[in-house]
Amino acid sequence: MTSSRHLLAVSILGALLSVALTGIVVAGALPNNLNVSATLVWGTKEQPKDKGLKRVNAKLQKKLHSSFKWEHYFEVSAKDFAVNDGKTQRVRISKACEIEVKRLTGDELQLKLIGHGKVVVDKKHQLDKEDSVVLGGPDKNNSAWFVVLQFK
Repeated sequence: MTSSRHLLAVSILGALLSVALTGIVVAGALPNNLNVSATLVWGTKEQPKDKGLKRVNAKLQKKLHSSFKWEHYFEVSAKDFAVNDGKTQRVRISKACEIEVKRLTGDELQLKLIGHGKVVVDKKHQLDKEDSVVLGGPDKNNSAWFVVLQFK
């Protein structure tokens, strides 16, 4: 009787261990998500008439102003999304603007900025710690628009 209880206990323990190890292997095989925050920004030299526009935060203002000629930067919209390894995620940021992020291999990304249905920027990007990238194009009336991608 004791021998059969011992055999049953060992069998149950073996089954539980097998299930636990399978769970670890399956969890390890799941795609690694890359969290992305996309912010559509409008840059202009003149103070806009629309007083309802939200200025970008001071850190982003400084980053954009150090690289570009515009005096004022405003957040038009923002979206957060995730991209799995080997997958492509396309996100509409506004009526006229979309971003496409594809995870290639490891930390390499393919980025496409689409404006009015046309690809404006198509580039590869290597991720770094606390990384961000700015993509953009010209707009009417001596202004420009940018998409700032922050990777987490």
